[in-house]
Amino acid sequence: MNFPNGVLAVWKYSEASVSTIFGDSLGDPDADRILRELTQKLSKSLTTTEVHKIFSGHRTSEQIEVAIQCLQKKGKIDRHTEKTNGRRIEYIIAY
Repeated sequence: MNFPNGVLAVWKYSEASVSTIFGDSLGDPDADRILRELTQKLSKSLTTTEVHKIFSGHRTSEQIEVAIQCLQKKGKIDRHTEKTNGRRIEYIIAY
């Protein structure tokens, strides 16, 4: 579909404005915080236990799961589960 040059210019200007105002924000402050923590780590991974510790008990498991799913939907992370002799360990890995 072809748009008149003026429409395309307005669209590009709008995208640039949003990027300038919001930066890399995902629209979910908890997801943004998890992603910041992930990208600051050399290994680019956290266990779900470590993710919970980021919030010092101030978020429920459900709230953290919503943030993790937001990151997955945006293509920012992947999840990996490792079986152990005890409980399984789930890792959140940044791309």
